Amino acid sequence: RIVLDTHLRIPLDCKLVKTAKETKTIVACSEDVEENKANMLEEKGVEVLCIKKDRGHLSLKQLINILG
Repeated sequence: RIVLDTHLRIPLDCKLVKTAKETKTIVACSEDVEENKANMLEEKGVEVLCIKKDRGHLSLKQLINILG
């Protein structure tokens, strides 16, 4: 599962996060998000990718390069 969440607003108690250790879950966010929230997600088994913004949105080109 890959979730694009520019501002890292995904709740820590949502079903995606709760099942991240069972089903690989990647959350792509911008580089300027709160590092503490990213760390909490990683502790729950979520892989967090910090991506550059391109015109206010995540750079899909960079994301595809990282995932590829």
